[in-house]
Amino acid sequence: MRRVRFNELSFEAPTDWMDLSVITLTGTDSARFQPNLVITREEAPAGSLKDFARRQLPDIKRQVKLHKLVSEREEMIAGREGYVLEHQMTTPEKQVVRQLQYFVRSGNEVVVMSLTCAEPELAQRKDVLAKIAESLKIET
Repeated sequence: MRRVRFNELSFEAPTDWMDLSVITLTGTDSARFQPNLVITREEAPAGSLKDFARRQLPDIKRQVKLHKLVSEREEMIAGREGYVLEHQMTTPEKQVVRQLQYFVRSGNEVVVMSLTCAEPELAQRKDVLAKIAESLKIET
């Protein structure tokens, strides 16, 4: 068994169970689109983070309208090699949003941190999004 912690909660779970938890935080200061942070964990396949990140693109393009890959780059994330995809897309509510996806390995898993906000608000939110991304720590 291992102890799993979520904020003020903790519990015991079998050590061989995979953590597929989703962490979601949202802002409340936008009339256009609720800015948000979503962190997921996925089983890490063989190959590079770049390959893993790029394999997500067909699913994203199927799920959202008018998707555009704005940029991609290798970047140090939480003190580890990581990969970043930057997307522009239109939501079902017809809002144009910008999303930064950070991919980093943690043991046998890939942690994916997605930061999303309305495209017209990107300039004013850029600093806080960067601070959130820089604050990620993976404690093993």
